[in-house]
Amino acid sequence: MGGLTVQQGRDVEAIARASNYEKHGTTFLGGSFAACICPKRPCGGVAGDEERPHCPEHRRTPAQLWHWAAECPGTNGA
Repeated sequence: MGGLTVQQGRDVEAIARASNYEKHGTTFLGGSFAACICPKRPCGGVAGDEERPHCPEHRRTPAQLWHWAAECPGTNGA
């Protein structure tokens, strides 16, 4: 159904709250797009609410992989 799966024992709502509902977007290779001028997070990605409308990459709405801020691989807590 819709391709979604639920991992047993994973409380997505708690992770979202711990992230203050912030997600980071990265390319399929990790990091950000070459011409991206948006502020970067420790993982090299961009917070979804910080994508700049005049960014040469994000104005094209490129496909990104998203992870919650609380699970960011660029922080010590992840």
